[in-house]
Amino acid sequence: MLWILVGVVGVLIAVTELLTRYRDNPGAAILSRWGALYIVLNVAVSSTAFALTNAYQFDSFFPEPSAPKSTDPAGGASASGSTPESATPKPGDKAEKIDEPKPSFYGSGVFRALFAAFSGIILFRTVVRVGDAAIGPGQVIDAILGYLDRNIDRARAIQRIEFVVTRMQGVDFEKAAEFFSVGLTGAMQRFTPDEQRQISAIIDGLKKTQTTSEIKTLALGFAVLNWSGEELLDALVKHMSPKKQ
Repeated sequence: MLWILVGVVGVLIAVTELLTRYRDNPGAAILSRWGALYIVLNVAVSSTAFALTNAYQFDSFFPEPSAPKSTDPAGGASASGSTPESATPKPGDKAEKIDEPKPSFYGSGVFRALFAAFSGIILFRTVVRVGDAAIGPGQVIDAILGYLDRNIDRARAIQRIEFVVTRMQGVDFEKAAEFFSVGLTGAMQRFTPDEQRQISAIIDGLKKTQTTSEIKTLALGFAVLNWSGEELLDALVKHMSPKKQ
């Protein structure tokens, strides 16, 4: 059960990273073969940290509650080790209930698993630099994750090119720039003022660029895709009136 929990933590960390990097279509990045390898490596890192925690028994980091001590002077043993007469049970006496120590969350296996998974990801992915040289396991893991992430990006780039070129073919830049700006800011409810300024700056920059209208249209499609995703960009193109195209 704890190993499953550790694996889930590794998956969540990897998926969260991919969600924030590939906003236009994170599902495609996660479900790609490179995305799967990225997730597997994160699971392996968290599992390794948990295995090391179990192997070396870092109990000082996971304290267990100690048994309660008796505060009744009449009920404990004397300094000589003999039991006082008053402490000897007599017929008819009710047995006192002794409170058993309750296991704390910090000393439980669940906390140990969570601690190992998160700390393992941080520790094994931290690159220590000494001068111009990088040392530690983080250097190796960072290089592998970087390689996998780059291949995810390349695979998504191929898909993005095919999508944008197909959808933006024959679209007039000037009309699309006006319609897309209104469509994004009007249709999206979570489109922040800062994002509105960013898309406006991109459109203004493209208008001033000395290049063909076709290249500007493609650049606009790639820029809008980062915010809209594939479905919304597809809807924007489809709902442009014939006069706009």
